[in-house]
Amino acid sequence: MKRHLAYAAAALLLLPAAALAQGTGASAPGAATSPAQPMAKPAHGAMKGARAQHNLTAQQFVRAAAEGGMFEVESSQIALQKSQNADVKTFAQRMIDDHGKANDQLKNLAGQNQLRVPASLDKRDAAKIAALQKASGASFDTAYLRDQRVAHHLAIRLFQGYAENGDQPAVKDWAKSTLPTLEEHQKMLKDMKKAP
Repeated sequence: MKRHLAYAAAALLLLPAAALAQGTGASAPGAATSPAQPMAKPAHGAMKGARAQHNLTAQQFVRAAAEGGMFEVESSQIALQKSQNADVKTFAQRMIDDHGKANDQLKNLAGQNQLRVPASLDKRDAAKIAALQKASGASFDTAYLRDQRVAHHLAIRLFQGYAENGDQPAVKDWAKSTLPTLEEHQKMLKDMKKAP
């Protein structure tokens, strides 16, 4: 009887920890996220860090990849309108085309695998978009290209990590097939003669 009470007490002590893990979006390794479960949204800084990790779940990868892709398209649409630099405009159009295509592929893939794609940018990326909208001239080009360099650095680390260690084969294959395009974008940024 005393042993049963001790087990019951131990179980009660563990309940808050389990509830806390569920409330923060933590899950057992390899556990699938079903569409019925609320999608945990880590703070932007944590997600930016997560983009560089090599042990993300499919849902975490999809969220980070989708947020990055949306930022690429939205910031590049602004660049097409605001930049006076032909090289920047050419690069921006390439970002819209390539990331727009990748975003559509990711939405389809997520739907097929019961994963969720965020509908909007997180707060920090939205703030970067707002800053780009206020910038003009050479300062705009500097800010846009700086953001692109950082975004592509993070995206490559994210995609490499998931391509190597992903937990869902279809998503892993997509990460592998998309990675060369991201690496090409990074090379374009390095090769831009007038890049600040």
